[in-house]
Amino acid sequence: MKLRLLFQRGKVDAEIDRVYESQRDGNVVSLIHLLDSDVRGLTQYSIVRSHAAGALGMLGDPRAIPYLIEKRHDPEEIVRIEVMMALSRFTTKETEAALSEGLRDPAAVVRMTAASALGRIGAVDAIPLLRGALASDPDPDVRFRAVESLVILGDESARDRVPEALRALPRDRLNHQRYRRLREAAASGEPLTPWVPAATRKRNPRSR
Repeated sequence: MKLRLLFQRGKVDAEIDRVYESQRDGNVVSLIHLLDSDVRGLTQYSIVRSHAAGALGMLGDPRAIPYLIEKRHDPEEIVRIEVMMALSRFTTKETEAALSEGLRDPAAVVRMTAASALGRIGAVDAIPLLRGALASDPDPDVRFRAVESLVILGDESARDRVPEALRALPRDRLNHQRYRRLREAAASGEPLTPWVPAATRKRNPRSR
């Protein structure tokens, strides 16, 4: 059993190394092969598929779009999260539709990612769906991301919903800059830009 586990871990590491080599070389076709496991059978590991989706998003090649859209139904939420993030780097009707569908994902973290992505790409056609998420999603973090994107998209009626969305969150998080800036924008009427973390997460196949 131990040898089997070591072999599996070695195989996973080798495939993740392939992801980063392909990203470095701009090899979109190789990354698509690693992502599209259901069709090509080249990887069975969700962690590899998630890294491949993230790498395709970073490269921003539109050839990846149909494969990323297909993977929005991957059985593993870690893959679906990365797919939502990758799709947010493309501004097409197809990617907007896929991100909108992400608002109905069974995993709250995927819905959160989709809600933020719709604001990031300026998806004004998704305003009714984001309003629906704000009104009825059971998860307070999803409602926060929805109201944040609505304010980013210029939905003035959403500003009045910001205090309610913030009250539903744990109090110790509300001093974070992301929450403060939304509260201040809602109160002042100033426009809000998409949130960009101070430091982006570095992807390293040896530090999972």
